[in-house]
Amino acid sequence: MEEYSPIVLKLQLLCQGVRIDPDIDSGAVGKDIKEPLRQRAGVGSGGLDMILPEKVYCGAPVYEAFVKNSPFTLKKKRFDYIIEKNGRPIQKVAPFPRPAYYKKKCSDGTPMQRIGTIQGDTLGVSIDNRCFFWGHYKGDKMEVYKGNHCKYCAIGLNLDVTEEPRKTIDQVLEVSEEALKEDVCRHVSLNAGCFPPPDTGHEVYAEFVRALKDRLDEYVRLSIVPPLEEKYVDIMLDSGCDLTGYNYEIFDPDLYKKICPGKFREIDKGVAHQTYDRMLQYGTKRAGKNMFMANLLAGLEPRESTVAGIEHLASMGVVPRIFVFRALTSTLMENHPMPKPEDLVYIYRHLKEICEEKYCVYKGCPGCARVEVGTVRYLGIVPHMKEITDDDLMVAGIDPEATK
Repeated sequence: MEEYSPIVLKLQLLCQGVRIDPDIDSGAVGKDIKEPLRQRAGVGSGGLDMILPEKVYCGAPVYEAFVKNSPFTLKKKRFDYIIEKNGRPIQKVAPFPRPAYYKKKCSDGTPMQRIGTIQGDTLGVSIDNRCFFWGHYKGDKMEVYKGNHCKYCAIGLNLDVTEEPRKTIDQVLEVSEEALKEDVCRHVSLNAGCFPPPDTGHEVYAEFVRALKDRLDEYVRLSIVPPLEEKYVDIMLDSGCDLTGYNYEIFDPDLYKKICPGKFREIDKGVAHQTYDRMLQYGTKRAGKNMFMANLLAGLEPRESTVAGIEHLASMGVVPRIFVFRALTSTLMENHPMPKPEDLVYIYRHLKEICEEKYCVYKGCPGCARVEVGTVRYLGIVPHMKEITDDDLMVAGIDPEATK
C-alpha cells in the first residue's frame, strides 16, 4: 500500500464519504461494527466510526446521497478492514465495534441505545430533541416551523425515530455508567435542540451536569445556544461543566443570517453573533482561556471566511472546532455541494498555525475530532496537529497549489 497520510484520507472521507461493501453492510454493520445512526442535527453524529493509522479517528458519511460518487470503499479481506480508492487498497482501518450496552435496557425498560450513543470516544446524549427554531415550543401541537431553523439541520426530522425525544437524568446516569464500565468512552457530551430563550436550556443542562459530576465525576462537555443573560452562563459554570460550546456555525454575517435565520433573529437580535460574542467573552473572562468552544461548519462559506472565524474565536481565548458540513437527506440543504478536500487542507493548515502557534487555544482529543478538520495527537499532555506536506497531498491526488 502507498504511504497515504491518514489525516488527508480523513479529510477526503469527510468530504466524499465511504461506500460500504455490500457483504459488510449486510453481515457486520449493526452486529459486529457499530452502525451509523441518523440523530440530532446529523452533522456530527451519523457516520461510520473508524480508526485510521496513527490513531486518527474518523466518522465518515455512508448513507447520504453524495456518497454514491465516492471513490472510497470499505472492504474486508480475511481479518482486515481495508479502504480502497477506485479499487486500489490504500489503508487498513479499524471500524468501531458495536458497544455491548446497545443491547441493554434502562431500569424503566427503555433501550439504552435510544438514550446515548458512542461517537468516537465520547458518549453523546441529546437530552431533548425538540428545538425552539423548528417551532416545537410554539404552541401545544409542536408543529414544525420550517424556514426558522438552521437550513442544514435535521433534528426536526428525527424526533422519536432512533432515540427518545426527551431523556431523564436517571436514564442518562444509567447509560453513562454502563458505557464507562465497558470502557467505550472517555467522557460525556450533552447537546439538544435549542430550548426557548432567555436561558436556552442552561438551567436544564446544569441539572444533568451536576448529576453526572456527583455520581460519576467524569469529564462533561456540552453544546448549547448562548443565553440572553450572563446569569445563565454563571449557572452553567457553577454546575461543574468542563467545556461549554456556543456554536458559531458560520462566520460570514450575511450567510449566517440566511442559513441560521432563527438564531440571527431570536438570539442575536438582528446583529450577527453579537450575543455569541458577548457570552463567550463573559464566560472566558470568568472561567479562563480554553474553557469555551465554538463550532464553525467548513463548506458553508468561503474557506477564507472560515479562517477569519478561527482567528476571531481564538483571539478571545475560545477553542475553534471546525466541523465539516454534511448534505443531509431531506434537509433544506440536501443538494448543497460538499466542501472540497483542498479547502479542508487550507483550513487545517491555518487552524494549526492560529491555534497552536499564535494563541495556544487548542483543547481537543483525537476521538472528539472524528468529524472535525482539526486532527490532534498528544506530545506528552500537549495537543498537537501534525503537518500536512505537499508530498502527502500528491500521494492523495490533491494539487498542492489548490490548497494555498
